[in-house]
Amino acid sequence: MKKSLEKPLSELLTSISFFLGKKTLITGEVGTGKTKLTADLTKKLVELGLSRKITVIDIAPDTFEKDGVKVGGKLRQYLKEITNVRTLIPKKVYAPRLTAKNKKELIKMVEKNKELIKPVLNKFLLKPTEILIINDLSIYLQTGDFETVEKIVFEPKTFIANAYLGEYLNKDFSSGISRLERKLVNKLMEKVDIHLSLNP
Repeated sequence: MKKSLEKPLSELLTSISFFLGKKTLITGEVGTGKTKLTADLTKKLVELGLSRKITVIDIAPDTFEKDGVKVGGKLRQYLKEITNVRTLIPKKVYAPRLTAKNKKELIKMVEKNKELIKPVLNKFLLKPTEILIINDLSIYLQTGDFETVEKIVFEPKTFIANAYLGEYLNKDFSSGISRLERKLVNKLMEKVDIHLSLNP
């Protein structure tokens, strides 16, 4: 049963214990503050003295500017002062819909992301912590591997992740990647306890 979020976000952030023991998914369009909110929640957990119980998996591409709009970006831009938190980051992450020149290249980038990201997810599953935070889970959902995502969500006691859900990045050369991503983000929304949509 999903929790009703009658309180404003600002109030929820002052009572971070609300999120402990729950599965939380933050969704939104480009530029709605998904990464910053995820970072703010991470900071609050650290302030509770839970650093050593936290793993952060950051699978967002580096910040990319398209038509004057900034897309993507790592949690570290908001968490520079955080220490003692286990952080897992792939060697590289591609931004397929922003950088691919055609359908073939886009599909290849999605497949490459799976090769780069899945070992990082498996590393967490081999040595899980009580709290898991993921930046840009939708980039992995593009691969269609929902089975691994489910394991990742339900292994820790507390799970917080953000995922893209919008229209701005829908151009995918008719590859079906955007449709698949949206379908699996919506599927995940049904499985979590708390869904925070940052879209208007």
